[in-house]
Formats: sequence, C-alpha cells, structure tokens
Amino acid sequence: RARVPRECLDYMGVVHSDDERDARRREFERVAAGFMKQILQSFPYDQGADQLAVNFLHARVPPVLPQAVVKRCFPAAGPKVSHKSKICLVSRYVARLAVENDSAMLYHHLTNARIYQGLPPQRIEFDIGYADALDQVLRSYPRGVRVSELEGLESADQRQLAQILYEKGVVCMLS
Repeated sequence: RARVPRECLDYMGVVHSDDERDARRREFERVAAGFMKQILQSFPYDQGADQLAVNFLHARVPPVLPQAVVKRCFPAAGPKVSHKSKICLVSRYVARLAVENDSAMLYHHLTNARIYQGLPPQRIEFDIGYADALDQVLRSYPRGVRVSELEGLESADQRQLAQILYEKGVVCMLS
C-alpha cells in the first residue's frame, strides 16, 4: 500500500511546474505513472462499453421496421418456435447483452417511450447460463441461427429462449 509523500506539496503543483531539475518531482511523476498503468490494466473496459450501449438504447425511440419485417416478425397468429426454426434479430442494434449480478441482461429499445427516457431501460433478465446462447443470437445477425444450434442449452431451454425473444419482438423467424 502506498501513499502520497507528505512533502509532495513542496515540489508539486503549478508553482513548481517549471522546476524540471528536482529529482523528487521526477520520482513522483514516475511513481504516479506506474499507479496509472496499474489502474488502466485493471479498468473494466468491456463493462464500460456495455453501459454506454445500454444508455444509448435507453435514449432511442422504438425502431420503425419495414412492413415486410413486421409481417415476418409479428404475425397476428404468433406461430410457436420449434427447434427447426431459424431466428434473427429484427435489426442490427436492437439489443445488447450485459452481465449484471450473475444474470444475463438483454437490453433493447423495442418498447421505449416516445418521450426521452420516459421509461426505465427496457430489459429481459435471464439466468447467466443463457449468456452464450444470447451472444450467439446477437452475433448471428443478419444470417440468423437455428434454435437447435443455440450453444450451452438443453433442447427445452433452447426453444424457451427463442420463444421469449420472439414474443418480446427481439427476433423474427426466418424459416
């Protein structure tokens, strides 16, 4: 555990910024740079990017989908998803996966309010065991993925995941 030297105010600060000959100042800068390097090596960049994406989704209005996509994704009868079904996101940036408190959270903007951030961020919470399959669905855009090919899940869980995503409007069935 390290601390700031007590006498650092004698050689650091704007008043002392022109004194490049002071060895104490150079040592202070070297140690501070080492601490910053340690911080940057352990910084949670991925979690920061996920939070940025969630904030972006929260600020967006619901997407306006082409009529052909609407017919394919939201039929009046609502067919059931089978293991042979191929599912695909309704649009490229409709959802984002984040891991929070041992849960897989799928954030989306399909049901956002039309008033800026009029509702809390829209999300679907899954057990962490669904994370790999959710990631696979997100990465498969635009070609889609067969329900039976979803990774890391039992057959019933594959179908259940696909059905939830379909009912929420996150994915549509390609076949």
